[in-house]
Amino acid sequence: MMLTVLTLSYCNNDYITYTDPITNLVWTRCSLTADGKVDTTYECSASSGKFLWEDALDICENLNYDNNKYEWRLPNIRELHSILAVYRSTYPLIDENIFPGVDISPGSPISSVYWSSTTYNARSIDADPADKDNYALTVDFVYGTVYPTNKIENINFVRCVAGP
Repeated sequence: MMLTVLTLSYCNNDYITYTDPITNLVWTRCSLTADGKVDTTYECSASSGKFLWEDALDICENLNYDNNKYEWRLPNIRELHSILAVYRSTYPLIDENIFPGVDISPGSPISSVYWSSTTYNARSIDADPADKDNYALTVDFVYGTVYPTNKIENINFVRCVAGP
């Protein structure tokens, strides 16, 4: 039996954004910087920022890059999950040629957990009932896991998306 591994081929728009040819989503190549801007370095070497969920929503919606050619937003969980490189057998589970800057060390706090716009009702986890609406789903690109995170108490990395 022969196993075929599918590798994705993204369209390089300008070394700052990439387009997924399957979903037609346009992604910021690097995590947003600490001041909420697009990292325009080829290596994604600017300091990545971590943000509260509400701030992440606002930053993506107001992202001003490329003369507002795109309508940016924080990706939903399906969109964010779509860039996981599930075919990889090593950390991180994201294509570093397309999306560099994710630390490959399991347990590392550097550029691994990203917000999605998808909220999560925490009734199914051991959360304080008063906090049940304070969760959103995140993706950890080192381990490839999706889990709920308190959106009021936690800060995470941000990668914006545009498109259909």
